Amino acid sequence: MGNPHVLVVPYPAEGHIIPLLELSKRLVKQGFSVTFVSTEHVHQKVKDLITKSTNDNDSESEVHVAVVEDGLSFEDRKRPGKLSESVLRVMPGKVDELVDHINGDNQTVVISCLVADQSLGWALDMAERRGIKRAAFCPAAAAMLAQAFSIPKLIDEGIINKDGTLTKKQMMIKLSPEMPGMNTSNLVWASLGNADMQRNVFQLMLKNYTSVKKTDWLLCNSTYDLEPAAFNLLAPQALPIGPLLSTNSSTTATTKNCLKWLDQFPPKSVIYIAFGSSTALDPTQFMELASGLELSNRPFLWVVRRTHNMYSENFPEGYIDGFLDRVLASNYKGIVVEWAPQQEVLRHPSVGCFVSHCGWNSTVEGVSSGVPFLCWPNCFADQFVNQSYVCEVWGVGLGLERDENGVVSREEIRRKVERVMGDEEMIGKALELKEMAHHCVKEGGTSANNFKAFVGWIKS
Repeated sequence: MGNPHVLVVPYPAEGHIIPLLELSKRLVKQGFSVTFVSTEHVHQKVKDLITKSTNDNDSESEVHVAVVEDGLSFEDRKRPGKLSESVLRVMPGKVDELVDHINGDNQTVVISCLVADQSLGWALDMAERRGIKRAAFCPAAAAMLAQAFSIPKLIDEGIINKDGTLTKKQMMIKLSPEMPGMNTSNLVWASLGNADMQRNVFQLMLKNYTSVKKTDWLLCNSTYDLEPAAFNLLAPQALPIGPLLSTNSSTTATTKNCLKWLDQFPPKSVIYIAFGSSTALDPTQFMELASGLELSNRPFLWVVRRTHNMYSENFPEGYIDGFLDRVLASNYKGIVVEWAPQQEVLRHPSVGCFVSHCGWNSTVEGVSSGVPFLCWPNCFADQFVNQSYVCEVWGVGLGLERDENGVVSREEIRRKVERVMGDEEMIGKALELKEMAHHCVKEGGTSANNFKAFVGWIKS
């Protein structure tokens, strides 16, 4: 029969792909054959992630990537609503065809287990119909999973209506006394803006909740030590196996250049700024951040993707070039890059502050590197929960406050940079959290034990 064959189905967005790709690599190291499903929409991103984190002897090269059609045009791929529609209407049939192809063409290669993003309830249901072992995977904080599982309770307590709309415009709630507070306006579906999309996402979450509850395993890219209250609320079903961080060293020229640049600075002196794959700052906010970095008079490494608005025509003529010229001519240094090897940058001893959008991948990478945060959530609901963890629960960062115009000012940035990089207690807590996160994935740690049990279950 050969090695057990695992089919891994991520939601086609970078923040979901990254941890599931790492999980796939770890399953390969356990002797499994792994097929990783990629849609046309994200296939280039998947290839880039593999290229940028692989070396010649890396097991990641043994993860087979299967591309399925998504039915999206070039213009459709720029619209989030169309992506969600593709995930619900096109992707299920294509993944079903892929399973037929794998199981039908070679009877010695039969899928032993399906691991799917917990937001893809249809994939879990398909595995159930086919009699395939199945596991759901949550790429976000366990607190977000607890939020979805608490929907019936939120309805019963009159906090939301049966269609997911809020009974009040906003209010602070706690899913359990020990968990961080949540503003109801930041609930996953309630923060989407468009009323139709809110209803659709809410109904999808309800359906996924039913599918996930029936799975054999529910895995989470987190640790019990980081989120004890959330895992107690989800017990006994949800099990942490994180943080799922890449164990490879990237060998690209960009990586070498970034690390060489960092080498010239003393410990804990550099500001690292990165806002993930989808966040873009408008020109006013961009210029305030740039000015705040100048005022801090500290070296910085800033990731700005070409698809974002650093290159927008909305900037004053010559602004970007003038900013970079001033930085390079001053008595401190800063660089702006389109991509950086984030884990390796955060682990570098010269980095002393992480200005982050607080996506979960970035959060666990920062925590695992022992770097204090400046939190700048601006897109999705999980970012606000993650900020609460960083600032209120773990005490390893500060939030950046917006002014009456909704802008984070240059003075706010300068002040908070000074506070974070000069707070020895916060720096100490960040280092303690780093040790805690690393202990979980070491032999005998809770996450390591859960992963070992999961591997044994697949093989059984």
